[in-house]
Order: sequence, then structure tokens, then C-alpha cells
Amino acid sequence: MPVSGGLSDKYGNRYEDRWTVHCVLDMLRGRASEIRLEPPGEEGEGVEFWLRTTDSKLEFHQVKRQRTGQGQWTISSIKRVLESFLAKLDNPDAECVFVSGHAAADLDELSDRAQKSLNFTEFKADWLAKEWGAKFEELHKTWGAASREQSFDALRRVRVEVIGEPRLKDMNELESEVAVVGNLAVLPAVLTDILRDSAGEFLTEHTIWKRLEEFRFTPNAGNFTLGLAAQTGDQNERFKASRRSTLINGGLLERPESTEILSASEGNQIVLVDGDAGMGKSDVLLQFVEDLDREALPYLAIRLDQVDATTNPLALGEELGLSKSPQAVLTSIAPDGPGFLVLDQVDIVSTSSGRNPKLFDCVDQIVRAVLTRPNLCVVLACRSFDIKNDVRLRRLTVDDERSTTVTIGPLHKALVMDVLEVLGLGESEVKDRQLELLSTPLNLALLAETIEPGERA
Repeated sequence: MPVSGGLSDKYGNRYEDRWTVHCVLDMLRGRASEIRLEPPGEEGEGVEFWLRTTDSKLEFHQVKRQRTGQGQWTISSIKRVLESFLAKLDNPDAECVFVSGHAAADLDELSDRAQKSLNFTEFKADWLAKEWGAKFEELHKTWGAASREQSFDALRRVRVEVIGEPRLKDMNELESEVAVVGNLAVLPAVLTDILRDSAGEFLTEHTIWKRLEEFRFTPNAGNFTLGLAAQTGDQNERFKASRRSTLINGGLLERPESTEILSASEGNQIVLVDGDAGMGKSDVLLQFVEDLDREALPYLAIRLDQVDATTNPLALGEELGLSKSPQAVLTSIAPDGPGFLVLDQVDIVSTSSGRNPKLFDCVDQIVRAVLTRPNLCVVLACRSFDIKNDVRLRRLTVDDERSTTVTIGPLHKALVMDVLEVLGLGESEVKDRQLELLSTPLNLALLAETIEPGERA
């Protein structure tokens, strides 16, 4: 049911403020150089603000929380926005950004197709089949451009950002921790007040930091430092050492599922590693992080069964010897390229059989924050039983459209026989039923423990 006009305006203003704060936090991390809110005259007509990027592009942003009662934006419903965009796009260095919690699917798709085209001829021939030719004509008429080539050129410099308010809030909290030191709980409100009081002014990164200093906020000097990398490395080594101590016969069995995890991460932000108890999910994660080491890909690995119950990600980070929360650490060590948060023993937070269900809220906050960064991936290992029987875990993993699952099954016979050979057991000494039982890594590990070194061939 749509909310009343006054309340809707309040929510819309809050959404706009959060997006503006997000862009300013980008500035504080050196990704933009200047911002101007509510520019006067034609410069500000139809936009909330402009942002100058570090490559000297001028981005004009129009922010609308939602289209009440409709759930999506059509080209005709944002006619005035598009008209104002065209005027801005006369500047060849200008780009226009439409931001909303609701999709503008037609505009987004047309822009994507135009950006993939080398020129208008290719765009017209290869990308305007069927209904898309009609949609482009609608946009061209809305703009009233002198030519379709001009509409095409403008379309290539239009970007649509669809982001819900909860995700936007999570993203700002993460960016705040990465970029700023101070009372982060009040930082969004302080930044909002600074921006509102500076409407029409040209604000640079230096100007904003000077005003933040009045409220005892300073740049986060720990960002991208060797100290943070060392902290992460120490934690990852503790993770690997704890897993190596439980390996079958002291060695890591090479399993294909590790490669499957890395492949699955290329198109998904969540990779759930599930399987029955005793199938060796943790060993596969150890192989996976060692693969990441060889590829020099940054990651942070955590065993959730070895941490205390807390609802505060920063407290969890401190327990792990980190100067920031896990999500802020990962964002700092992987600011642009691929990065991985590896969480083992996630079933520990299950309400069905876990020993630390209160930790779930902390894990949920961390995962949601990491997912705001499209370059980052979360790899979680959990028993299938707990995924099936805990609705919170399902929502966190398999119910998310950005997720996929890699299931860990029994060991292949050849792998089992390799271990048995090391233990001094030949294939003739093991029955088929025993081989089937030993294909469960836990059972194979128990067998290895019962055979004394002196008994082996």
C-alpha cells in the first residue's frame, strides 16, 4: 500500500541523502574530486548534484527513490528527467546517472546496448531488433534530438543505478569504516548536514575533510597499509594451520570441487559449499584458499566455530586481530579487483543444531556489507541439514539471486585407493561395502588414525 504524500517525501529525501553521502564517501576515498549540490540555473535543472570524477568526467545525478504504485520507470514516466539529461549531455565530457530503488529497465537496456556498439550503424543493425527499435524511437522523440545519431551518442553516456535503500545503507556503513575514523554512527548525519549547508558551493575532498575535522573525523590512515595486509595474512595463516591439523593422514587430498568454487565465483557473489557431515567441506576450503594464494588473489578466511558470540562485526574483527571489521578489511585489501570472504563452519550459527546461533546477526551484517561491493565474493561452508532447516541460513545463501551452490560429495574411488595404498592396504584387502564407507572423508580419517605408523607397509 503506497504511503501518504508527506511520508513518501520524507522517505524520498532520506534516500536522496544516502545516495549523496555514498558519492561523497567515494570522494573521500579519492575516486572523485569535486561535488556541487543543487547547482543554480540551467546547470542544476533536473538533477540533484554533479560529481567530477578523477578522470575529469562530469556526472549529473538524478535520484528518485521509487515510482509509487508502479514499481518501475518507463521512458514516458521520466520524460522530464530525460529532457534535462539531454541538455547536460551537450557537453562531450558529461555523463548522466539515474538512481532509484525501482528499475528503469528500458532505459537501462538501451544504454547498455548503445555502449556495446562501436557506432550508430552497428547499433541500428545489431541491437535494435524487434521491440527495441520502437523503444529507441520513443526515447528519440522524448529527447527531440536533431538526429538519431545525436540520441545514440547521448544514450551511451547515460547510466542507470538500481539500488534498494537497505543495501544503500549497508554500503555507506562499509565505506564509512574504510575511509573515516571517528564516531561512525553519526557520520552519515554529519555529512548530510554539511552537504545541505553547502548547497550551491563547490566542494572538494579537501574542503569536506576540513569540515569533518570540526566533528573529530579524520582519514583512515590504516586503509591500504602494510599493517592491515599483515593482520589479514596472520589470520589466514591461523585458518590454514587449524585446517591442516585435521587432514587425512596429514596430507591434503586434491579435489575438483575447489576449482568448481573458483569458477562459480566468476558469475556469483555468494558460493555456498554444502554437503553432509563428514564430507570434507573444510578440507575443500583449505584447498581453495591455497589456490587463491597461488593466484595471488586477496581473501580473508574465518572459522566461525572458533570465535565468541557477538552481534558486532568490529568486535569480531578485534578478536581476530584485525583493526577493522571483516568486511572493511576485505574492502581495503581488495578495493577494485576480485576478493573473497571465506567463512567455514557456518552451521555453528544455525538454530537447528548450531552451538552459537546468536552469532548469526553478526555474520548477516558482514555478508550483506560485502555484497554491496560487486567485486567481492562470499564463500560459505555449511552442512546441508542446516541449510534445509534454518530459514535464516537459506535467506542468506540459496534464496539470494546472486548465489550458487557447490555440493561436496563422496571421494572418488581412485582417491580413496591412493590413501589406502599409503596406509599399506591393497584393493584386495578392502571390500566394496568398505570402500563405499571410506568414500566419506571422515571415515577415511578415522581409519588412518587407527593404523599405527609401524603397521604400514
